[in-house]
Amino acid sequence: MTEYRGLILDDTREGATDDAIAQLESSLGARLPDDYRQFLKTCNGGYLEYDVIATLSNGDKELMSFALYGLDPTEQYESNPFELEQLREQDGYPPTGLLPIGRDGGASVLLLDLREGRQEVGAMVAGLPAWTGRRQQGDEYVVLADSFNGYLDLPSWREKPLPSGGG
Repeated sequence: MTEYRGLILDDTREGATDDAIAQLESSLGARLPDDYRQFLKTCNGGYLEYDVIATLSNGDKELMSFALYGLDPTEQYESNPFELEQLREQDGYPPTGLLPIGRDGGASVLLLDLREGRQEVGAMVAGLPAWTGRRQQGDEYVVLADSFNGYLDLPSWREKPLPSGGG
């Protein structure tokens, strides 16, 4: 368990090295923001027992919780380099500047958008099957914060259980 910026993270790893960060930046085609670099050097991924609210284009609000990827070039799942390469295999995924930094346990992905000078954290919120009665309009990109530290300032403790089927 690690405390970082007032949040408690589980499953953190040994801090990322400068060499590993440089390799990721080279592959990404963009420099990582200082706040995200500091997170990688300190926590290098982890799980937050907190929720953030994603407001969809139709006005619906979705409580979401993301595990944050670490940076280990030798790892596969839940490691920035591997997850970036997996997304790049999908048609239309930008070749540079968009880094997957977490996942919600389902198909929704947390992204750090460094294209055109941005430093936004957004979520590609996956649509759900009709039988769930929720979020069926298909995948949607939602900007959550204008920086990684801004994203870390969003979470709140889950005060009551989500409705049946909530994540």
